[in-house]
Amino acid sequence: MIPAHGSERWQRLAWLMGYEHPPGVTLDQLDELKRYIAFSADDEACLRSLRPMAEPVVARMATHFYDAIRRSDQAHRVFRDEAQIERLHGSMQRWILALLSGPWDGEWAARSRHVGQVHVRVGLPERYMFVAMNLIREELCELAHEHFDWADARATCRAVRKVTDLELCLMTGAYHEAHEDAQLRGLQQLIVENLPVNVLVLDAAGRVTSATRPQGRIFADDAGPGLPYTAFLPPELVVAADLDTHIRTALATGVVQELSHVVLPGPPARHFRITIVPLEHELARLLLHVEELTDVLAAQHRASQAENLARIGAMAAQLAHEIRNPIAGISGTLQVIVNGMDASDRRAQILGRVQDQVHRLDRLVRDLLQYSRPAELELGEHRLADIAREAARQAAVGAELEVVEDTTVRTDAGAVHQVVVNLLQNAREAAGEDAWVGLRVGPGPQLWVMDAGPGVQPNLRDELFEPFVTTKTKGTGLGLAICQRRTLDVGGTLDLYEGPMPWPKDRRRGAVFRLKLPEREG
Repeated sequence: MIPAHGSERWQRLAWLMGYEHPPGVTLDQLDELKRYIAFSADDEACLRSLRPMAEPVVARMATHFYDAIRRSDQAHRVFRDEAQIERLHGSMQRWILALLSGPWDGEWAARSRHVGQVHVRVGLPERYMFVAMNLIREELCELAHEHFDWADARATCRAVRKVTDLELCLMTGAYHEAHEDAQLRGLQQLIVENLPVNVLVLDAAGRVTSATRPQGRIFADDAGPGLPYTAFLPPELVVAADLDTHIRTALATGVVQELSHVVLPGPPARHFRITIVPLEHELARLLLHVEELTDVLAAQHRASQAENLARIGAMAAQLAHEIRNPIAGISGTLQVIVNGMDASDRRAQILGRVQDQVHRLDRLVRDLLQYSRPAELELGEHRLADIAREAARQAAVGAELEVVEDTTVRTDAGAVHQVVVNLLQNAREAAGEDAWVGLRVGPGPQLWVMDAGPGVQPNLRDELFEPFVTTKTKGTGLGLAICQRRTLDVGGTLDLYEGPMPWPKDRRRGAVFRLKLPEREG
């Protein structure tokens, strides 16, 4: 039995369309709907007979609808301007005439569904489809009663109600489908954007459908959905990882591609891990996860370095105590022997060279003891510029001091002073006796020691602060290691800075060491 009332008929048609999972309309489904409401050839004939009467007034019918739209603030504000409404005015006239002309086939159903999808795109609430259909239905029925006798008008109105019910079924089904799709897209983008990782979701063409918000220095700030993945990533990373090849492989095979370690040469070098995960979804064929490992590896290196420092420090302390007294005895004995010889005695020259080596061993022992000595910090409030001035005076290397920003720090002034003196003296030895050496204070709790020497060789940069690494022919290789140890003692960091920096004019850049101290709390 066909439901008597339009609302009940609509509920039945909606159920047949399966709104919970709207799959679109096949020809079989359309035929089933027509059979259910008994949409017959007689109904089609009635609609076609009404078209000639509708043609002269179809513009007026569309005007009535858009006048109703203008009276509703919520409906009217979804349109950009009057020009858009004018275009839609013409579309509605063509739609009304097609509603009365047929054929009511799959192509017609697709056009009807498109109307529902457009309503979602422009943001028009679903209820206005019912308003529009009610207005059109009433005016078509009035038109039928104006031109036909009572029986024909009644049959024509019945046909109008059937075809407009079919239209509503198709439009609202597509509306719900498009609305649900838009909500899912929005939810997907919201979830992906706020993931605390660097993830790109790609379609089959390699375009980004959604992306997390930029984390760190990986994704380009101005890239957005719809662009190729290459617009998001540094070009050198795309090349180094050969991402194009791995993405094609993942799409072709469905197998996860994992690039465990991709290195971008520096300075400074950057390290990445990239995972490409194939997906089965029309909006997402690949998930591209890019993880920067630079900071992690640096932290691991610092932890390993701290462990090595502790191990070597313990060994150094034990060795230094064991050999310091014998060295002192040997040095004293050699001095007595050499002093008792005639200056022309060839043996005195040989013993003098031996004595130099003993002195070198003594310096090594002293450095080992200094390196291994436990920190006994005396924390206090100090002006960083005052520490720098005293260090420059004691180092006696003629360094040029520049105070960019003077900062008060809470630290052990003696430890910081020792580090800066050592760095300044190293800079003088590296640059040469008459070369320029600079000491800069700030910005913030930072000290910079720079010189105009040849710089640090690339093969030594990663191991520069390791014990026994040196570029000097007579050095012990513990100077920078001691500086690093004292810096860690006060909670700071010491590194060979390789980033951009204003450099004094007419001076060739050598090495730049940066000492960063903790910010003062409060």
